Amino acid sequence: MLATVDRRAVSPTLSCLATVHGSLDGPLSSTESQCDMTWIDATPPLLGSIVILLLPGIVVGLASGARPWLAIGAAPVLSAGVLGVGAMTTQMVSLPWSLSSAALVSVVAAVLCLATRLAVLRLRPTRVDDTVGTSLPVDRRSVAATIIGVLVGGGIVGFRLTQMFIAPENVSQTPDNLFHQNALRVIEETGRASSLTLGNLDPTATGISFYPGVWHDMTALIMSTFGLSTAVASNLMSIVIGAVFWPLSIVLLLRVFFGRNMLLMVAGGLLSAFFGIFPYVPLFFGVLYPNYLAMALLPALLALIAAALGVSRDLDSPLPARLLLGAIASVGTFLAHPSIGLLAMAASCPLLIFWSVRVTRTSRLRWRVAVPTVVGVSYVAIVCLLWARLRPSAAASGWKPFQTVAQAVGEAVSSAPVGRPFPTALTILTVLGIWFLLRRRDAPAISLVVICALTMWFYVVSASWRPDSVRDAITRVWYNDSFRTGPQIAAVVAPVAAYGLAVILMLLARSVCRATGRLRRPVRQLSATALVIVSAVAVTAWGQDYSVSYGQIIGQGNYRFNDHSPLLNTDEAQVVSRLNKTVAPNSVIANVPGDGSGLIYAMTGQRTVLMTAQATPTGDAKQIYDRLGNVQSDPSVCRAVDATRIRYVAAFGSEVNLMRHDYAGFRGLENNPGVTLVDSAGQARLYRITACDESAS
Repeated sequence: MLATVDRRAVSPTLSCLATVHGSLDGPLSSTESQCDMTWIDATPPLLGSIVILLLPGIVVGLASGARPWLAIGAAPVLSAGVLGVGAMTTQMVSLPWSLSSAALVSVVAAVLCLATRLAVLRLRPTRVDDTVGTSLPVDRRSVAATIIGVLVGGGIVGFRLTQMFIAPENVSQTPDNLFHQNALRVIEETGRASSLTLGNLDPTATGISFYPGVWHDMTALIMSTFGLSTAVASNLMSIVIGAVFWPLSIVLLLRVFFGRNMLLMVAGGLLSAFFGIFPYVPLFFGVLYPNYLAMALLPALLALIAAALGVSRDLDSPLPARLLLGAIASVGTFLAHPSIGLLAMAASCPLLIFWSVRVTRTSRLRWRVAVPTVVGVSYVAIVCLLWARLRPSAAASGWKPFQTVAQAVGEAVSSAPVGRPFPTALTILTVLGIWFLLRRRDAPAISLVVICALTMWFYVVSASWRPDSVRDAITRVWYNDSFRTGPQIAAVVAPVAAYGLAVILMLLARSVCRATGRLRRPVRQLSATALVIVSAVAVTAWGQDYSVSYGQIIGQGNYRFNDHSPLLNTDEAQVVSRLNKTVAPNSVIANVPGDGSGLIYAMTGQRTVLMTAQATPTGDAKQIYDRLGNVQSDPSVCRAVDATRIRYVAAFGSEVNLMRHDYAGFRGLENNPGVTLVDSAGQARLYRITACDESAS
């Protein structure tokens, strides 16, 4: 059970340092890996994580009355909703977050969905078309095509991510990762995983401080189940999202929008591996774990919204099930990250317009015009209200434009934002996909093109519009940050490009059938199938161009572990690995998080004053940070030491991203007679405040 974990237990990330580098008292060699744990060793917990994270969504989907294909395709986003709400609920009833509590909330959610389904059947027994749906026979070829597409596309993404992370234990050397790693440790130590309190980042705090916590809920779940460190759990979660959640979401959108077509299913899975911006940019910049999860869920959410509104080519699941699943998916995406939830609401406007047109044309009731009008106006008002409310402060949204509108448009259309290399195959397929979709002239096709254009427009605004109130009103939802608006383009371009690839493959198959018209049918089919397979393999190989390799290689730079790692290097890791031997129990360590000491709590359970790169001390702690240099002559410093239990100071040197937090009390620690050096490695130092020992006794 999570609540009973020993907070002083050393992370496996640090325990393995002794194995890899010899004695903890000896020198650490320069290496790019933090441990000898291999990806083969990590495979069993990875496979187990996939099962654990998909099951809640599948169970709830089936209980709601959805067909198996819909329940499986929507499982990632449904699990996000179930586990996100479940983490909040279990905390309210003082139930620690664990595999058993997650299983409990999944069962409760499934029972509630089943009860809702039965209640609707009782209330509307005559509306068989709305409540039961039209069950279509299983198309085994489409199922096989889906499996092949997801396995191949997801396999490519998963392999590239293992190369990007280098080793399972390597942490992202980025400032935002301090929050995420420490949040996982807070959940492990306290069993409290609610998004309503996660923002406190304090094991002792219970006040409301919202932070979108679905990624942390899921990651903490696999961390506790398989006994993983925060670093390994984070990397495995990233692979699950990129290799499983992401291709499943794309395929689901294609299935809902355009029906069960074998070539579409294959193309959807394959296209998940064509992007140099996703999943690599969110895992390189930031690191943006919550955004990354939400972006991967976006296609599935759009699919369920389209299904709920009836803007779909495949409506064999009952209407109540579609409405219920759409609601659960919306909650899950908002709890994953509100900015993507708001993007989904804005992107749903064309779907709502087509629903309104259909209701107006088909309904015989007098209110056929009034109801869609009221619903549409109310919806737009709600979107505008949430857009203004659910956004970060202006002070935190200072990202500036960096190019012209023409450049931004070109980058958006080619799925190469923020200066990424030009992806030739992906761009061609995107343009062809838009062309083929516009020629269909039906609601799903036109809606998808509009959604794609809208998402690209958000990037153009953040990347090229002058920084004024208009730009702020549009893109402050994403901090006005192009590293956030750029990668989300992949979520809507992937199905468009997949449609283009599927049409090309279909045209090739037809051309072969026509050219071999005098041959027997089995020969024609075999020839067409062979050409389609060869063409799909060739295009997939073409799609793995420099743009994708660039995303992987650049991202790899933030996971290298060596003497020069920007956040936590080998010297600092050696000092951290010995903290449970060098630091007295129940003591607190004063630190500057950006120098790597911000990972102390995540890796060892030892409490530190600050745990995020931008955090600053307050109250008695600030007294120590400002006046520790006068500890022998100023009694107020020792009073602050006693009040806060701060007995140690970690001084690890330079900070990540050229940050600089200069505290007067930490200057010249090596010459301060009131502190004593207790451990060091390279430039990393750990001091004990000895001047206050008498007051402590």
